[in-house]
Amino acid sequence: MNENYEMNSNLLLESLACGDPYLRRNFIGASDAPIIMGVSPWKSPLQLYREKAGINTQQQENRAMARGTHLEDEARKKFESIMLLEMPAKRLFSKTYEWMMASLDGFNDGSRTAVEIKCPGMAAHAMAMKGEIPEYYIPQLQHQMYVAELESIYYFSYMSENNHKIIECMRDDSYIEKMIEKELKFWDCIQNMVEPEMTDKDFEIKSDLSWVILSNEWKSVQRSKKKILEREEQIKKELIQCCDNRNCMGSGIVAQKITRKGAVDYEKIFEIKQIDLEKYRKESVEFWKISSVEEKEE
Repeated sequence: MNENYEMNSNLLLESLACGDPYLRRNFIGASDAPIIMGVSPWKSPLQLYREKAGINTQQQENRAMARGTHLEDEARKKFESIMLLEMPAKRLFSKTYEWMMASLDGFNDGSRTAVEIKCPGMAAHAMAMKGEIPEYYIPQLQHQMYVAELESIYYFSYMSENNHKIIECMRDDSYIEKMIEKELKFWDCIQNMVEPEMTDKDFEIKSDLSWVILSNEWKSVQRSKKKILEREEQIKKELIQCCDNRNCMGSGIVAQKITRKGAVDYEKIFEIKQIDLEKYRKESVEFWKISSVEEKEE
């Protein structure tokens, strides 16, 4: 496979829409690039490796992904109406690396125009409205430009018919060079069946007896604590009602109304926005957090 070609038959366009497991496993696509570059907030290189190796096949579509899939056609039509171009989805393969592909949400052959459509959350869309592309999408866009041999690509953040933003992202060959270096290392891991190093997004699965006993006891304590805290809050409300808006004392407790100054909304201070606050940040602090699987998934 040494030519850049398009899979544009009806069958392959259909697989592009639903996601072809074979291609996801056997190629590195643009959506893999942020993970391999270590900037994805959702997945680690080790998790991606295990998916491609067929070790972890549980790919569940969350609410945000479902919303993006639902709105993509609507967003593409809007982009086409703005650009006055037809922008069908395309899947391309690299001329240089046989394992590298890119699925473009929209591509016009004649003008060599490409678009990556995002129907993101409020925070990412707010960034786009200010002309900024979230860091975790940059590798995806640069990967697409490399495979498609483009000098720029459009990033289209779409919320609704009247709420959207187009940003042109320019090719960065220096960034692409670093990205390909990391992708090559990741591809070697796949070929040689060597797992990438664990990150803070990765977990070792424990099932030994000591872990199981302690885990069950911890969950039991958490359930008891929740009930106690709920009862504490209810008692507090009833005690406040008994106070009739006056400070009260008796039976070893004090109920006192306290007025505290409101917090400063630093986001609204123009002068602070001009200051690089990172140089005033203290050193990172490590700590452990224990939570239930249900809490982690929420």
